[in-house]
Amino acid sequence: QFQLAKQSAEGSSAFARLSGRFPLCGRGDVNLYALFAEHFAKVINARGRSGVIVPTGIATDDSTKFFFGWLAQENRLASLFDFENREAIFKSVHRSYKFCLLTIGSDIPLAKLTFFATQPHQLADARRCFSLTGEEFARINPNTLTCPVFRSQKDAELTKKIYRAAPVLIRESSENSGEINPWGIKFARLFDMSTDSDLFLNHEQSKTFPQGTLPLYEAKMVHHYDHRWATYENDGETSRDCNLLEKQNPAYQSLPRYWVPENEVTLRTTKAPKAVLDAAKKNDELSLTDSLKQWLAGYLIETTGISSSKDLIEKLLGQTIQQTGGDLFSNDISPLCQQAQAMQQTYPLTGVEADQLATVLEKQHDLWSSLWPLLEARRPKYLLGWRDICRATDERTVIAGVIPLCGVGNNMPVMLNNAGLDPQLWACLLGNLISLPFDFVARHKVGGTHLNFFIIKQLPVLGPTQYDKPAIDFIVPRVLELTYTANDLQPFAEDLGYHGDTFPFNPERRHQLKCELDAYYAKLYCLTRDEFRYIFDPTDVMGEDYPSETFRVLKNKELREFDEFRTQRLVLEAWDKLEAGDLK
Repeated sequence: QFQLAKQSAEGSSAFARLSGRFPLCGRGDVNLYALFAEHFAKVINARGRSGVIVPTGIATDDSTKFFFGWLAQENRLASLFDFENREAIFKSVHRSYKFCLLTIGSDIPLAKLTFFATQPHQLADARRCFSLTGEEFARINPNTLTCPVFRSQKDAELTKKIYRAAPVLIRESSENSGEINPWGIKFARLFDMSTDSDLFLNHEQSKTFPQGTLPLYEAKMVHHYDHRWATYENDGETSRDCNLLEKQNPAYQSLPRYWVPENEVTLRTTKAPKAVLDAAKKNDELSLTDSLKQWLAGYLIETTGISSSKDLIEKLLGQTIQQTGGDLFSNDISPLCQQAQAMQQTYPLTGVEADQLATVLEKQHDLWSSLWPLLEARRPKYLLGWRDICRATDERTVIAGVIPLCGVGNNMPVMLNNAGLDPQLWACLLGNLISLPFDFVARHKVGGTHLNFFIIKQLPVLGPTQYDKPAIDFIVPRVLELTYTANDLQPFAEDLGYHGDTFPFNPERRHQLKCELDAYYAKLYCLTRDEFRYIFDPTDVMGEDYPSETFRVLKNKELREFDEFRTQRLVLEAWDKLEAGDLK
């Protein structure tokens, strides 16, 4: 009986996947409700409509993103009204279950949506309802094609406005276009706290390790403009927040739980071809030699041209440059030659590096001792990362910061500046990630407890070309002062052109600078003063019963601590000074 049931389930799944009947929902984790939704969408004529009650995942889950993306882009979505079963509309269904009323039609330019309803009468509340066009769906979630979720009409309108002012961080490639990555960012999770644990060294082991070691940072050790937020005690198990006296000492460094070999950090952060790094990881000298020769050949192809260095390129690659087996008069170069060219295009060697590499390869000795200085010179001097663990209901959702070059656990992904953008622009990016308007949008995107790559990619980040000289002159000195409070971030300060002492860690001064940056970024996002007020507290603008909330936890904390919403007051004061031209 079990075998028959198993065979039946597998047969049904195979039919859904392979029959061609369900091209949109017959993929991934196939679910029956999704198949019926696709069926209902396909059986209606140009004037017909179909309505179905299905789990809200039809609009938000990864497994149904192609179906929902098709509904949105083809103007087939009439409405989607989401309900939480907290008030037992369906008494025999769990109270946490989310379902929706999905209506599908044809040639519908504007879809009507509501989320977080608990009773049908709430659908008549215009404040809860919002509309999106197919173009707006694509602008907000171009990669996942899923439905954005908002509590209110004002939340949706503000988010749409912010996305008009700034594109998504990375627009993934599609059938019609390649990847759009204006910051040239590469994401990385450097060390997995489980699978890489064999590399971890405790305090005592790190002292006797024959090679260099670097601290292994964890997400909880970092906060906004503060890489000394928390530390471990000497026992390597107990963690605590760093106190103010420690933060005011520029020589103080947080103590990690573990250390990792420096060479491992170099291999995971440096800008070099994968073939070179793979050979180095395996200590495979033959493969390393071949990959370095290929890299150098790519440099010659790109800088001197094939005709000028043909003999040397062929010697490095060990084969002729011309494609073999093709037309006698073909000018196509061989696949190996193409790979070499791609290496240099993606990871360009400088003239000095190429000369050093040529000398090492010619002498055929000291390969390893020459390799590490090359890789270390091409690695970043510091890292920009964010906490993966977060919630939309926390005091702040996006917690990002700059840390010294070190190992980093997987709960803090990092952004690598692979495009080699000006460090001043990188400082502007950091300020953007920490700003309140950015956090406002992120709170609508985080549905669980993780700020994953796919969420970060689709958040509205101002592009590098949107920062003119006045913007850079305003942002960079403030980001510098907030970040450079300890000696170990001296490389960051020097990259920004600053060679003085560290800045004092003064909580009042730091909060003021953050508020000024928040106000400036709100202007870069083209918000009005009332729109910015709404971001802090919707009830302040729309009334006490407005069905939305934003930074309630931050507000309540400051009301207890200062008897006022201090951040809101200081940010709006900074806004007014910017308007009057009194803040430079």
